[in-house]
Amino acid sequence: PAVNGGQGGSAITHLEKPRHLARERGDALQEARILRYLGSAHYMLLGNPDSAGRVLKESATIARREGWRFEATQAEAVFSGILTFTGSHAQSLQLKRRGLECAIESGKWMMACNYAQNLALVAALHGQSGEAAKAAECALGFAERTHQNHMAARAYEVLAIVSAQRSRPREAFRQL
Repeated sequence: PAVNGGQGGSAITHLEKPRHLARERGDALQEARILRYLGSAHYMLLGNPDSAGRVLKESATIARREGWRFEATQAEAVFSGILTFTGSHAQSLQLKRRGLECAIESGKWMMACNYAQNLALVAALHGQSGEAAKAAECALGFAERTHQNHMAARAYEVLAIVSAQRSRPREAFRQL
């Protein structure tokens, strides 16, 4: 209730107890998941990107140590959003690329669609139009495969941005 109720400090307190229980019991998977939730709470509810980053890195480290690439990638995906917000765009793009690769390898098509669209948007907004177009096309393919019309619309928006960046106004308008 505290996590969804917007009570940041209370959410952190409520998540710390199960984290310690998971650690005591040696349940690394639960500890990694709880750390991911804690990282999100630190960032979204308390507005503390530094604490969030530290906790999310710990989550990813535990997951990687245990050989759980997908769980590590989920923590890194949240962290990549924080990096984008704090201005570390190159590192954010690197994590987004790794997340997309992992989602594709895992056969998680809806997640791959989301990751591709996020990668496309961040790349477009930071001047990497070639990568943005490629990721947006990838997102369109996954959107079609998973019947996510809203994601296709977002990918077309990125393609319009890229066309505008390349001084192709007619093509940009057509994408919208």
